[in-house]
Amino acid sequence: YMLLNVLGEKANEPYPQHFAQGKGLQPDTKYPPLKDLVKDWDEISGKLEKKIGSMSDAELEAKSPSPTPMGNSLRSFISFCTHHEAYTIGQMGLYRRVHGYPAMKYV
Repeated sequence: YMLLNVLGEKANEPYPQHFAQGKGLQPDTKYPPLKDLVKDWDEISGKLEKKIGSMSDAELEAKSPSPTPMGNSLRSFISFCTHHEAYTIGQMGLYRRVHGYPAMKYV
């Protein structure tokens, strides 16, 4: 949601009390059902794919809202956000294994 807003599209986090501003796990909190989170993930992913796919090279090379280790362009910011999400998903997979759950699957 943050990335889509940075790219100029209005997108509101549907569960700000749980996830806005990078909130971590909150004990004693009832989170939305996984099916709702997956639905939201799919919806926002589609919007991001469409937006990024429609951007010109000039738009992608515009100044980033914040610098990243990869550079100061929007392209670099998008790459950093993508890497960050992939890293987080990897960490989730690791913790699943540590706690005896099966590994995550791409299905």
